[in-house]
Amino acid sequence: MKNMCFKTASLLILYGLTLFCSPLYGQDSTASKRVNYPSKASAIGAFIASPVGNFGSTDINNGGFAAPGWGVVFDSKTRVKNGLSYVFHSTYSWMDIDQEAMSKEFSDYLGLKAEVDGGQHQPFLSTIGLNYDFYFTKRLKLGINGQAGVLYNSFRPFTLKVYDANNVLFYEDIVQYESAFAFAYSFGADLTLQLIKNVLGLKVSADYSAGNLDTYLISKNLPPTKSVSKLEMLNLGLALEFYTP
Repeated sequence: MKNMCFKTASLLILYGLTLFCSPLYGQDSTASKRVNYPSKASAIGAFIASPVGNFGSTDINNGGFAAPGWGVVFDSKTRVKNGLSYVFHSTYSWMDIDQEAMSKEFSDYLGLKAEVDGGQHQPFLSTIGLNYDFYFTKRLKLGINGQAGVLYNSFRPFTLKVYDANNVLFYEDIVQYESAFAFAYSFGADLTLQLIKNVLGLKVSADYSAGNLDTYLISKNLPPTKSVSKLEMLNLGLALEFYTP
């Protein structure tokens, strides 16, 4: 439910900002023709990371139990022509597992009291693709992008404890996930306002990324188990963008 609300809110915010700016576009329909397009732009910022799909699910059979977290982003754009540019996009995020939900799922599955402590997903994404900027005015633009690249999910282990009917600990394990680099894709949109003309801008962005990971569940007491999991994230971020004229 949290994931769905976050996704809906992100889209509504972006849509609302677009509607707010549309009158500016009508007043200055030739803005894109008068823009002094920067040859390069670099952005650094932070975002709220929201897991979606199975990645955020709390189903013990295929859920990632990832909770909303935080991340950092670095973008670099090189202009090709007018508003078209190549874009390089990298993110690193931290999302704790939902310990309460996982504890409940293990307890229901085993029929005994189970406790989970620790555990954190740390996805790294690096992609390259194309971006196109629509200028409402010389300083205000809406960008859309599509990219492809690689995705890797590092994981901080969690501890699993199981108690018998007398509430005595009889099983304890350390569990972690290991995954290989996988193909990933990403697309998104951003709204940027130049605070200092051709020098500095403030960017609000929303982007979706996904990839299928070959993942191994590794335990101290049990043999590794392989699975294929789809990691999906929706990020809502804020960044500073620096320009090279």
